[in-house]
Amino acid sequence: MTTHIMAMTYAPKVEGIKDGTIKQTIRVVNPNRPFQTHEKVIIHGWEGKPYRSPWSWRIETVIVEAGEFNAYASGVADVNDNFRFHTWNSPVMDRIARLDGICPPTGMALKEVLEEFHGKFTDEPIRFQIIRW
Repeated sequence: MTTHIMAMTYAPKVEGIKDGTIKQTIRVVNPNRPFQTHEKVIIHGWEGKPYRSPWSWRIETVIVEAGEFNAYASGVADVNDNFRFHTWNSPVMDRIARLDGICPPTGMALKEVLEEFHGKFTDEPIRFQIIRW
């Protein structure tokens, strides 16, 4: 069985992950090693500077769902739903933001967080996975 290791660095969601109220994260798809259901995942935080300090906590769990979407400047195309398009300010994206622990829980805030980690979105798609455990 494949085991994935994921660090959590978005501070607003860390406590929710640790207490079990947040069970989702969004990651850029690694085409050589995408997340799949039933695979093991180890989720952890850092004591200090990411990648330069020991883990501060860890949770071992199993992926129950792994969906994909393409992100653009104007919204997302749901790969699992025949590329159905949702604008960032749609109720669908607000729900995904809430499940992901985004603060505030809106699609527009989710876009800002993803762009902070991955750069500004354009007309060229960036493929992401929504991973739930």
